[in-house]
Amino acid sequence: MAPVTAASLLSLLVLRFASGFPFYADLIPNGHGVKDEKGSAWPGVGHQNRRGAGPRNPFGEDFKAAGFRWTQELCEKDSDGDGESNGLELGDPGCVWEPGVAPQRSAGISHPGFAESTTASALEAAAMQTSTTTPKPAPTSGPKVPPFPAAVRFGDRVRLRAADGSYVGDTNGVVEAGWAAGDDKAAFEFEQAHGQGGDDEVHSGDVVTLKTWRGKRLTLQGNSQTEPSMEPNTVHAFWEHRGAWQKFHVQKVRNEAGAVHDGAEISLLGHTSQYIRANTDGSLTASSDTPGALETFIVELPHEDIGGAVPFGEADNTPAQDGGRRLRGSDQAGT
Repeated sequence: MAPVTAASLLSLLVLRFASGFPFYADLIPNGHGVKDEKGSAWPGVGHQNRRGAGPRNPFGEDFKAAGFRWTQELCEKDSDGDGESNGLELGDPGCVWEPGVAPQRSAGISHPGFAESTTASALEAAAMQTSTTTPKPAPTSGPKVPPFPAAVRFGDRVRLRAADGSYVGDTNGVVEAGWAAGDDKAAFEFEQAHGQGGDDEVHSGDVVTLKTWRGKRLTLQGNSQTEPSMEPNTVHAFWEHRGAWQKFHVQKVRNEAGAVHDGAEISLLGHTSQYIRANTDGSLTASSDTPGALETFIVELPHEDIGGAVPFGEADNTPAQDGGRRLRGSDQAGT
């Protein structure tokens, strides 16, 4: 075996610098775009040394403890103690990123391992640079997307995305998943349940009602006989009532506390102490006392208007004009 020379050892170190850290950078959102407080690139994200190797910074230690994986815990942690979560600094404030998927945000990326580097300052610096180096574009009427996930407030129109990627919608009382994102019938409004005061933001643990575009409310059918006749534990929106059948406990996944933000994963616990689920055929029922993938919905605040001939929240008894916009769904029209 040939002896290990200084030249061969140097080659190994160069190879490590060239190939090792880019691999790790692919395992975190915007791993190739991290910058320090001066706006300079920092490719060795997990290390004190800009180029990598040597002692790890606080984020590098947490990344190692997480098994070099982007986990919910690592995303929500504030490794450098600057008041911003690792997810916020790396452009994944909703902690939904997976390798190979574009992050929620690519601008204003800061370093999660150094407290002097923050997303707030990075966004401010980027805005100042843009205003001094490029002319301001003409005003447009297009959507304005906030750099951070906005909190969902009572009265906001939201979409509920099911596990299969489609959206929950209402066809004259028949509530099912399978709608496209831009359809005006795939929209709901969070309302505070009667007798509940407090913040105007929707929080995990709040009791809410959900109003459809027709002014009706999401209902979990109980055991009583009703008109129209519905099977118990099915979900529909035939009535404007705000009773027990229309009340749901909002729960963020993993029992997280705090406000519900755009992109948050939630479950809805009904009056039967079972969770609403979007079945593979699109129907909505309540049959599980433990929330899983089918009982999880992603709340989305649309960045464009959800329009329609009928103003949102006003009852409409005319037959639905789907126009072929549903991805999948029942032919029932309801009453």
